[in-house]
Parts: sequence; C-alpha cells; structure tokens
Amino acid sequence: MQINGPEPSPQGELLSRSMWLHAARPLISGLAITTLFVSFLIEVRFPHSPWRIIGPIVLLAGLLAGFRKKDKTSETAELLWIVACLFLAPVYYFRTHEWAPIATGAIFALYFLFLSKFSGRSYPFVSAGCLLAGILSLQVPWPNSQRCILTLVGFGVTMTLQGAWILVRFLQGHAPQSTPNSNEPEASSGEMGLERFLLCIFGSFERIQICSPEFERRIRERYQSETGQLDEIGFDCVFFYGESYPLYRLLLVFPALIFFSMWRNRVPMTLQGGTRILNGNPVFAARDKSAYAHSNDMGITFHTAFENGSVFVSRNFGDDEDKKVPAVSVKVFKGSGAEDLWAKHQLRIQEEKFAGNQIDSQSSFEAYRQMILKEEVAEGRVL
Repeated sequence: MQINGPEPSPQGELLSRSMWLHAARPLISGLAITTLFVSFLIEVRFPHSPWRIIGPIVLLAGLLAGFRKKDKTSETAELLWIVACLFLAPVYYFRTHEWAPIATGAIFALYFLFLSKFSGRSYPFVSAGCLLAGILSLQVPWPNSQRCILTLVGFGVTMTLQGAWILVRFLQGHAPQSTPNSNEPEASSGEMGLERFLLCIFGSFERIQICSPEFERRIRERYQSETGQLDEIGFDCVFFYGESYPLYRLLLVFPALIFFSMWRNRVPMTLQGGTRILNGNPVFAARDKSAYAHSNDMGITFHTAFENGSVFVSRNFGDDEDKKVPAVSVKVFKGSGAEDLWAKHQLRIQEEKFAGNQIDSQSSFEAYRQMILKEEVAEGRVL
C-alpha cells in the first residue's frame, strides 16, 4: 500500500476526542487505582517480586489525571477529598484492628455519595462496592492491614466497573454525564493531564494521506451515504486521510476498547507496514473552496480556515457546549443533517467575512493537516 506524506502528528482525532475523554476518565482512573493498590499488596506479600514497582511508577500519573479535573465543582471535590483523608488518618493508625477495613470502605463510600450530590455525577457502583469490599475483606485470612489494602483494591475494581458501564452507555449513544465548564475557554489542567496520559497509552499518531485504491474503495463503501449527502450540497471528495498507531498498543486495555468500538462501527482499518493500525476517512472540499467536510462514524464536521489564521469548526456530534479558544471556534449543532449543518456553518462564514476576514481557499492535504494541527495546538492537545 502506497502512503504519501507520513509526517507524524502528536495525536489523531480519535472519533471525538473530548467525548472519549469524558467517557473514559472513570475507567482509566479505576484501572490506575486497582493497579496501584494491587502493586502495594504484591509488595507486602511478595516483597521480592519485580511487579511491585509498576503501580507507583507507571500508573500514579493516571490516577492524578483522572481526578484532577478543574471545573466548577473542583473546589468542592478537593475539599471532600481532604475531609476523606482526615478520616483515613486515624484508620491508618488503627489499621491492625478488625473494624479498619470496613471503616476504609465506608469512608470511600461516603466520599462518592457526597461527590455525586455536589458534582451531579452518579457513582452507584463505586459507593456500594467500596462498602461491600470492606465487608468481604474480613473473609480473607490476612492481617487487617492487608485487608485494608484489599479494600482499596475493591474500590479500584468497582471504579473500573463504573467506568466500563459509562463507556458502554457512551457506545450506545448516551453522552457522558459530566462536561467541562462552558465558561472556561481553554482546556482545564486536569483534562490536559489526562490527554497526555492517553497519548502515553496510545503512542505517537501519524496523520497521513492514503493512496491505496483498495483501501480507498473500502472507505468509499463505508461512507457512501455521507458522500451522497455532501455531494448534494456542493462537496467533492478530494482525498482520504488516515490515522495510524502502533499495533502493540492493542495489548493495553483502553486502546483495545477503542479499537473494538471502531470495529463495531465498521470504521475501515488496515495494517500499515505490519506494525501499525491505520484507519481511514474521506475528506471533502466545497466546490467554492470555502470549507472542508470530514465524515466519520459519529457524524460530519465542517472546517473553514481564514487568512488571519483563525479556524471555524461546526459539527453535529460531540459535547453540547461550544468552545472558543485562541484562533479556533467550535460550535456543535447536535441532530443537524448535512444540509442544515452546512447552512449554519455558512452563516458563521458570512459573519466572519463581513468583519473583513477572507477565507483561505487552499485545497490540499497539507493545508488540511496544518489546519487540524492548529486546532489541536489551540485546544492544548499537544504534548
């Protein structure tokens, strides 16, 4: 398969990145917590095992990224966390007592109950699972201090189950409950931290132009309906672009879930060089060269670049909120068809032209790639 322009991009537009971040945060946090405390148990019970250092070194960053999300409820969440730690201090001191594991589970159960109340997010599995883990740990013939750690492992497992449920609901079309603060134009530090953690999981991405007739045929067949809709409103398919990532990343849990969901949604994929997975999508250009259109399995996105360097983005999927960061403006019109979405995007274009800003009418893969990279940099999605 012949591929042109294999310039690496720090990351790809993985379906809808912000939606995946919201949906995946509890799952990633749960996996990090579980691995962290499992490593502590291994260190206690098998002190010479080399696996005991994996949790603290590799996944502590994921734990912090999962919980350090700066939004309108962050101050309350941090206060609750401080209170929980204050209650955990005496439990740690009396950790050899039989009641310590139950107290540990109860503290985390109450923490998530109050967090649900103040943040508007629901954690039913976690609250019940923490308390149940503390009770069931008493059945394990271990010292009470180790039972406390086992309770924390149960906490991580229930958090993972909660995250898996949220992700399943997301794949079924239900948006994640939590969204970023719409009053904050730039990505929060917690979200940027999680972005970086995800980049470490997925490895380097390459955005490349596809020139394989067979792969192009598969992409055309998959997006035949979207191609017809865009053709009716004045768009032609100008090239096919792909995002490739290392094949060995399939061994990790979260990437495997992403790839499985893409396979379920019939996203065209192939092997690149035997070591990377490549998925492909068509890119369309307006016949008047005023915009690009990008179609994927979640919906349609229109991009327009202007001569002053700004980029307008309109899509019919993603978060309910609009975003405006330096040089990039994103608006979401959920439920809009291709024609309606294009009409709304044209209104935005006209408003900008009336303000004296002219469209950058370049129509090439490199111009499109640079526009997408500019969008990613402006939203803080680059390491």
